[in-house]
Amino acid sequence: MGPVVKLPSSPGGRPRGVRCVLSACRAQTLVLDVLGSGPVRREGAPPCSSAAESLGERAWRHVAGGSLTTGPSADVVDEALTRSRRDAGGGTQVALWFALVFSLVNITTAMCQIERGANRIYGNERDRPFHRKYLRGLVMAATAGLPLGLGVVVMVAGGDLAAAAVTVFGVGHGVSTVFAVVRWPLGFVLALVSASVVFRRSPRRRQPGYTWLAFGAAVYLLLWTALTGLLSLYLSLSGSFDTVYGPLSAFMSLLLWAYLTSIALFLGLAFAAQLEAARALAPGPVEADPGV
Repeated sequence: MGPVVKLPSSPGGRPRGVRCVLSACRAQTLVLDVLGSGPVRREGAPPCSSAAESLGERAWRHVAGGSLTTGPSADVVDEALTRSRRDAGGGTQVALWFALVFSLVNITTAMCQIERGANRIYGNERDRPFHRKYLRGLVMAATAGLPLGLGVVVMVAGGDLAAAAVTVFGVGHGVSTVFAVVRWPLGFVLALVSASVVFRRSPRRRQPGYTWLAFGAAVYLLLWTALTGLLSLYLSLSGSFDTVYGPLSAFMSLLLWAYLTSIALFLGLAFAAQLEAARALAPGPVEADPGV
């Protein structure tokens, strides 16, 4: 583990990362982009890809059939998927590459916003230079965004993927049952790896080792799980959410969930920073509280 340094705080003991909440509005695009890709069927695809495409189509049909969308939003999602299958081959390649590039740009920008929030939490008022900041964001989009995306897909759509695999490949139901149990710890491990990479590489400072930052990542995962459960409970008990947002209810709930996820991430970073400051025997504020 690297050396531990004294962490500056704002007057009153509050971390300067309070302002990083503003970055959460933009950092949530990371979560939205890793969830934004559905199966795309291509005309003229090689035979070896037919099984994979069938698996993707069946899994996406399972998800769209009620796992993620209910009420008026289900009709919107179903119509979009039907139109996508009907218009397959008509400029799909261009649209697919455009979507991939756009998602990569959004994830890179989100990583840069996470760096800005992390720097404010640790007391750094200046970010990295522009080219270094976005180059690091591009690298982190692959090293942290990919595990996060896989973890979310495994936890959210793992059951549907297993059901589709049983239909397409004819695997036994025992394998599907085992995967239904294993997907939860596997998804949490992937999310923990992603959070540890973000905690280690985002701030513009020399961070301690991954094992030390894992405490903050664990706090993030606990908060994320609790907030996700509370949001799910609210959506299941609320009788007015679908009435207010109508067909947009699924998209609004996803947007709200992504925002809560980004808040949990910054709170985990703040916990890691305060834990490091306490270990350095400097948990208090650098300056005296000037009062109101």
